[in-house]
Parts: sequence; structure tokens; C-alpha cells
Amino acid sequence: MGAEYHVRGLPAEGGPVTPNSLVVEVALFPEKGKPLEVSAEHFRLRVNREPFGSGPQSPAAVAAEMKSSKFNNYRGVEMGGGVGDQGVVLGRPRQTERFPGDPNARRGPTAPRAPEDANLPAKTEKKADWEYVEQLALDEGPHNNATSGLLYFQYGKSAKKIKSLSLEYDGPAGRVSLKLL
Repeated sequence: MGAEYHVRGLPAEGGPVTPNSLVVEVALFPEKGKPLEVSAEHFRLRVNREPFGSGPQSPAAVAAEMKSSKFNNYRGVEMGGGVGDQGVVLGRPRQTERFPGDPNARRGPTAPRAPEDANLPAKTEKKADWEYVEQLALDEGPHNNATSGLLYFQYGKSAKKIKSLSLEYDGPAGRVSLKLL
């Protein structure tokens, strides 16, 4: 087994950051010819030698937290003005739906789109930061070959306050503790 601590960042293009989770990348190497049952339940993260380590969060929960607008603190310049009951705000990012039919998402007129030219190559859309969370997560289930992925551990405090950090594994391959910090 091997592990690497990524603090709150994901090792993907653009380096998305999880707001309240510590990110640990793990790699497991099963014995030749023996499948290994991989499960996030087998891992615990021990912070500052706490008596009980915390188990990982599901990637879906971390992605939902990142997608939720209340966790995405916007930093930028906004300007607003109005007359009577009409107002205009410039510089605020468009709020997207967190789920289909989200009543808090702003809806309004959309700008007309230029017609797409069939001769031009199709645009590749950049993935949202939260989409990487599930894509890069540890794939659970039986594995015959080496496998790796990310585990996410809930931690709402400042990562700067972490003095010691260890990842503990207790599963079908045995027990091991790896010091990460």
C-alpha cells in the first residue's frame, strides 16, 4: 500500500479544492493471483494522534458540498444600481442549479447564441471542479491488479493546525498504518 496527502486539493487539471475535506491518494497492490476486495470502510485518518480515526466521506457528499453555492465563496467585484423597483447587478457569477428544478437558481433571459458552424471542431467543455471528485475517487470492489484513487476525510478546521497525520488500513490484506505528516 502507498499513500500521498494532498491537503485539500485534487491532483487534476486546475487543482480543484475541497472546502471541508482532507484528500489522501491511496494505491493498493494485491498479491499476484489473489483478488483484493477494496472498500473505503477499511481506511481511517488519524489527525494529531486523536484516539479514534475518522472514516472517509462518500465522493458524492464531497461533490455535493463543492457544488452547493453556499460553500462556493465568490471573491470578486460586484456593482449594482437601480431605479424604483428595477435593479441591475454586474460582475456576479450566474448561479447554477444544484439539482433539477432548484428554486434558488437565477433564471432570466439568455443571450442569443451564434449559430454553430458544422465545419468547426466541437468545443470540449471543461469539467466542473466537483465532477473530478467522483472521477478520481478510489474504485471499490474486487481488484486483481494494482488500483489507486482518492479518499476524502471530513475536516472543517484549518489544515495548518495538523501536526501529525497517519492513514490506517484494516482490511483483507492485513493492518498497516502509514505516517503522512
